[in-house]
Amino acid sequence: MYSSLILLYLLGAILVSGQQKCYNKSTDFYALTGTRTPYHLVGGTLERPKKKCEPLQVWAIIRHGTRYLQDYEVPEYGIDGLETIRDEIVENHKRGAGHLCSQDVEKIRSWRFTAHIRPHDSDDMTELGHYEMSSLGTRLKNFFPEIFDVDSDQVTADDFQFQATNFTRTIESMKSFQRGFFGKVLEVESKVPLTNDALLIPQKQCPAWKKKNRPADVNKERDTFTNGPEFDIIKREVAEKLGYNEPLSFEKIKPMYEMCRWEAAWFPNETSTWCMAFTKEHLKYYEYREDLNYYYCCGPAQRLSQKLGCLTLSDMFNHFESKKQQVPDEPRGVFYFVHTLSNQQLMAALGIAKYPEFDGTSYSTAANRTYRNSFNAAFGTQLMAIFYKCEEDEKSPYKVQFQQAEKVIPMDGCDDEGLCDWEYLKSKFGRAVQECSMDVCYQNLPNRTTPPIYF
Repeated sequence: MYSSLILLYLLGAILVSGQQKCYNKSTDFYALTGTRTPYHLVGGTLERPKKKCEPLQVWAIIRHGTRYLQDYEVPEYGIDGLETIRDEIVENHKRGAGHLCSQDVEKIRSWRFTAHIRPHDSDDMTELGHYEMSSLGTRLKNFFPEIFDVDSDQVTADDFQFQATNFTRTIESMKSFQRGFFGKVLEVESKVPLTNDALLIPQKQCPAWKKKNRPADVNKERDTFTNGPEFDIIKREVAEKLGYNEPLSFEKIKPMYEMCRWEAAWFPNETSTWCMAFTKEHLKYYEYREDLNYYYCCGPAQRLSQKLGCLTLSDMFNHFESKKQQVPDEPRGVFYFVHTLSNQQLMAALGIAKYPEFDGTSYSTAANRTYRNSFNAAFGTQLMAIFYKCEEDEKSPYKVQFQQAEKVIPMDGCDDEGLCDWEYLKSKFGRAVQECSMDVCYQNLPNRTTPPIYF
């Protein structure tokens, strides 16, 4: 009898050990995926100074909301190869390899590639992306009633300035923002997007940017990290989980990660099929890798990014000074609808999120880094400056508070609430504003002259 019980126990143990643990999004998924992070995961709550301050103007650059992939991006990310990888994984598990449970294998088997790809010229905003923009417009209007409580039927072109880049996703973001703000798309004409838009996408008009941003020149730290021990772990562990006999290449894993974070943004309440290939730590490695990429190619470490960021910085300063001088028809709000690089360039010009020890070997010590695309460049993220008049300070009543993703940004030389004296900001950034031009884009390039800047 006892021998029979022991035999049953051993058989049960063998069966249990042969079962694979299924993917559990609540414990296995890491939601911060850099520039593909949905806004609701990182957005804060707008704050007002405790001092008696009256808002005079809001100036903001706003990244478009969550969007779909477009057809031309599919080969760029390697996603067109995922169906082949899907079939390989299914075959691997048929022969008993890998560590996916049967339910997860079935999810991979039933995955199809074409679900959410949009033509290049179509509206590529998701329903969530439209909501991100409309709800932001509603929040801003309600938070600053002193300047934004206006009758939408009486709004004129002088009351607000809206401008988007010449892309469907930014134009649609602007319209959804207006719906949330005014209850409708404004009939007054917003600024027509320009193909040659040196204010909002200056890198498109900058030969020096194209020359400088060659992968071998700007991604040294990113590549150091990619070739380091953290990604060796990913290559080995992902291969083992999916049933491959040897570590996978970075190129083969890349489309799985890209589709993981796209699907996580599109379906926030569901489990992405391709996220099942990764652990939380794997996804943190990928987040760090993208941070390195942007930091050195386009952010605080890129001098040319600082130079190009002076264009939007100058625009902000000119609007605030005009408001201070009570220039007629100066708008209540200035809203630009842009892309990741526009945000990065302005951050660089303002010196926001510099992180001194940030390189391809510092992952273990950079968990609390201030530069983080999941927070600084998520879908729908905005960099906003609010121009205040604070009566308590008679000598210098004009102040500026910077907020990113509706959270106050601590600024050097400003108070604990992030309030910066306007005269201090002019002294700190005045030279950059006065000398701002696109001449830097044509230095050391023969037979070229600086083109006019179109705002």
